[in-house]
Amino acid sequence: MTVTAIPILTLQVLSDAEQSLVTRLNNQRSVALADVELRDAYYNGNQLIRDLGISIPPQMRGLRTIVGWPQVGVDALDELLDVQGFRFTGGGESGDADLMAIWQANNLDEESQLAHLDALIHGSAFTCVGSGPDGVPKITVESMHAMSVIYDPWWREITAALRVYGGDEFGRNKKATLYLPDETISLSQSVSGSAEWVVEDRDQHNMGECMVARLSNRQRTSRREGQSEITTQIMSTTDAGCRTLLGLEAAREFYAAAKMFLLNADESKFVGPDGTKKTAWETYIGRILAVGADESGNPVDVKRFDGSDPTPFTRIMAEFRQEMTSLTRLPPYMLGETTQNPASAESIRAAKDGLVLRAGRRQQGLSGGWEDTQRKARRVANNGRLPAGADRIQTIWVPAGGPTPAAITDSVVKQIQVGAIPAESDVALERMGYSVEERARIVKERAASPTA
Repeated sequence: MTVTAIPILTLQVLSDAEQSLVTRLNNQRSVALADVELRDAYYNGNQLIRDLGISIPPQMRGLRTIVGWPQVGVDALDELLDVQGFRFTGGGESGDADLMAIWQANNLDEESQLAHLDALIHGSAFTCVGSGPDGVPKITVESMHAMSVIYDPWWREITAALRVYGGDEFGRNKKATLYLPDETISLSQSVSGSAEWVVEDRDQHNMGECMVARLSNRQRTSRREGQSEITTQIMSTTDAGCRTLLGLEAAREFYAAAKMFLLNADESKFVGPDGTKKTAWETYIGRILAVGADESGNPVDVKRFDGSDPTPFTRIMAEFRQEMTSLTRLPPYMLGETTQNPASAESIRAAKDGLVLRAGRRQQGLSGGWEDTQRKARRVANNGRLPAGADRIQTIWVPAGGPTPAAITDSVVKQIQVGAIPAESDVALERMGYSVEERARIVKERAASPTA
């Protein structure tokens, strides 16, 4: 009897090159996780503060103090990053309805905020594009906790990416997706609990590009993966602020209350009406009003040490707040600084100028990732082909700062009156803050209006 060997289909197993890529990307992700979790800890206020062990008594070693400056700095920027829509820069259109349909179908009004926040905290966030069951491209937002990529700086594109997700509490039975230029491979760990990856599915889309886009914050030529807004300087100043608050807590606990001592008094003087001995604390809170002379007739002399002044600690915290203001360019009032005279509206707007400029630069830096995402999605929706003009997509952001809506409207009306722009121009509606969908509705309503 001859036993015929059953050949293993190459599609059901990873090739040596693919296995090497998975190992490399997974190791790369594991190495990056240390820094990712560190920035998360500072954003959430869970970082461990190194105690010098000099001024803090052992009883207070477990006390935690939290200074939320990193979160305030990141959130202040994140609140100014809102995508309003997209347009084709070459076609003269105000916005592409297909682009916005894909955006809305994937709930990216909400999901984009998650991507922006992760990019600000970690330096990068990612979008993964695939085919949806209803023919609409599927776009998911991923963080550096799950993603690792290989980036080609010459072509400015991702050549391979790995997303790891799922798993039990022991880190077993994880799932993964390997993104390659011509296919996307779904993987799972062996049910035996080993680290071996098993191919579950291969989507051979033959797009010629990896269906992953990266949103990088604060890129540099030598660091295309971006950088976190929670810099080393910010972490150091935050640590110093936490230690200062801990010192203030220790001073409040041990040194803030006035200390008293008595001369020519023994323990027999500190008893209750029933003759029971009082503790030192009971004696202190009882406000020692009178103590009789000792057996020799010597009067008891009461002395007092004043409690410590917390002003040195508050002054140090004020210095750290000023340093944090210079590092983040946040207005001082956002970090808790107050003045006796309320700030005027003009001074508040002037104080936010630095923050608004930073937000504008972040919008420019993140635009490329969203435009790359939309291009990939259009290819998926168009059977792998990119429609004419779709390579010139521009992201439209909600303005990070500027005049009030009333001032903008007044400016647009005056420009129409002098003939700078037509009254029916879409540019006028865009300047007044209307979204792409709202402008499209206005055009339809104008056409249906009897006075049009």
